[in-house]
Amino acid sequence: MKPFFGIDITTDKKNETQNADQFLVQKPSAAAEKKNSMFFDDALDAFKDAMKAEVKKTNLFGCAGMAGLYSLVFFLVCVAARWQNGPNPDGWWWALAIGLGCAALAAVLAALGWRCGKYEAKWDDLENETEQVDDSITEIYRELGVPQSAKSVEALGFFYRVKNGELRPCKAEWDQSRLYYGYTFKGYVRGGRLCLACLDGVFALPRNEIKAIRTIRKRIVLPMWAKDEPITDEKFKPYQLKEDEYGNVCAKWYHVLEFEHDGEAWGIWFPNYELPAFEKLTGLKADAQNTPCKDLFTLKTDD
Repeated sequence: MKPFFGIDITTDKKNETQNADQFLVQKPSAAAEKKNSMFFDDALDAFKDAMKAEVKKTNLFGCAGMAGLYSLVFFLVCVAARWQNGPNPDGWWWALAIGLGCAALAAVLAALGWRCGKYEAKWDDLENETEQVDDSITEIYRELGVPQSAKSVEALGFFYRVKNGELRPCKAEWDQSRLYYGYTFKGYVRGGRLCLACLDGVFALPRNEIKAIRTIRKRIVLPMWAKDEPITDEKFKPYQLKEDEYGNVCAKWYHVLEFEHDGEAWGIWFPNYELPAFEKLTGLKADAQNTPCKDLFTLKTDD
């Protein structure tokens, strides 16, 4: 089965072309893409500036606190040296001087930290830039004709190699941290076709070519959680999801939407919690019976 959002690196390790590109029926205009890219870059710069200001502010207050603590310690030493009999009764002067110096340093650092309050405006800049990015995304979807009723759905992609007719998912050389990648689309049906729209354009396939929704009961590690609701939300409990310390989502099973195009078996991999969305889009119910991975990862074509 050929993965829809898969990238074949059997002969070209640097290949970045998805198999799904042949199903791309519409792309946004160059002007809309440029506008979105510009706003995204501006938002990224605003985020970096805001983070730098926040780190600077935190460091200044932290250093001011340390200087204040040292000031207190030397003032206590000063009091002890001044009022207790000792071999050097005049030794309290140096403690007093250092204590006053630390106090002055703490005051200066704290003042600089408070001055960083003006950098709060940078977070406002980030919010404004983010709103512009959202507006440009909305504009792209409007240009592509994506209906407002379209719901967000996630699908999975991965790199793979083919050996002896068997498909073998693998990690990319430039990213050894993950095997599967998550993509978010606007899913809807139009003109008898299942459409998945993103900023790259609209991928479409005839609904009458869709054969089944397979269930693969094998543990899978998915990219970081991308839903607005937390993973602990009640509606996700039936899917037995767990989030590890790195933010990855571990699931005990996943699904593949199987369809046949030009005599070739294709599949759209997707997380188990997206099953209701794909069942609604296709009008099919997932197979209750497990599909063996051997069948799933064998490339077959009709003779």
